[in-house]
Amino acid sequence: MNYATGLQLAVANLRAHKLRSFLTMLGMIFGVGAVIAMLSIGAGAERESLRLIDTMGLRNIIAKDREFKDEDLKKVRESSLGLSTRDIQAISAVTPDIESYAAKKRVKTFQIFSFKGKSDDSFVVGVTPSYFRLAKHKLAEGSFFAEPDERDFEQFCVIGSRVKQKLFGYLSPIGQPIKFDKMWFTVIGVFEDSNLAKDEFEGVKIQDFSNDIYIPLATALKKFELKRMESELDEIVVSMKSPEALKPSAVLINIGRGALVDEDAMIRALQEARLAGAALDVFRTEPPPQDSPLWGMPNVIISPHSASTVTQENARITELFCENLRRYLAGQPLRNVLDTEKLY
Repeated sequence: MNYATGLQLAVANLRAHKLRSFLTMLGMIFGVGAVIAMLSIGAGAERESLRLIDTMGLRNIIAKDREFKDEDLKKVRESSLGLSTRDIQAISAVTPDIESYAAKKRVKTFQIFSFKGKSDDSFVVGVTPSYFRLAKHKLAEGSFFAEPDERDFEQFCVIGSRVKQKLFGYLSPIGQPIKFDKMWFTVIGVFEDSNLAKDEFEGVKIQDFSNDIYIPLATALKKFELKRMESELDEIVVSMKSPEALKPSAVLINIGRGALVDEDAMIRALQEARLAGAALDVFRTEPPPQDSPLWGMPNVIISPHSASTVTQENARITELFCENLRRYLAGQPLRNVLDTEKLY
């Protein structure tokens, strides 16, 4: 049977079984369409995940003050004053690869209003001017406050989009006053709405700053009263230098998320001896492709996404379970209880 005869026979069979041919073609169309749709959804989800990671800063390390119950706080304060500006100095002294840092403190207010409206649920937050850059905030209008404003304890503020809507409606708030309790602040900027699709990523809360009012940190610490035994700061953000700025003797260790590291740039740095080595437990694609240069590099250690596994793990889990069982039977508070809001 030649090619022409086979083609004629195939066309004849298709015509003879029109319904079966139609259903077969329909199944193929649906199948291909489903694959294309899944690939598109996956690509979109990856872009959104990378955008969420970008909002937190790829090279940012965030240290947050730990919250304690009132009965435990007094005992903790006997040995620790909580997170403070002195911790920034201590971190800078032992970590030479810091590029910049920022600090943040939320202050308690009882009323927030303007001549046009009021807000009962907005938050007033004191930050250093560098916080805007590290947190990658963008402005819809106006400007951020700067170092001289921080130094002079200026009463300026930058507000989120929801705050603007509640206090000023559709009018421009730039240059307008806002009152926090008994103090007046002048609006100098409005944040651009980030429109994030999620409020957390991999269990890490992503801040929605649209309902926040940011003021200079020095102003917040000087003019607002903190509660007794309250920490001076809520959060310190440290930005590390770019990998290109690392010393050739540096070793990169990643046990977090594969997407946090530019894998191609890391491979080039290893090949060009700009990076001494790498210990990798997570990757962009797991496992790495067979043709990945990482497999053949003598200065690279690869582990199968198992960095959390240690020899003492099972013993510690058993010990914690037994301790919590004793506490439960005795009616005492349990250890390591999950916070359902913070998810840790």
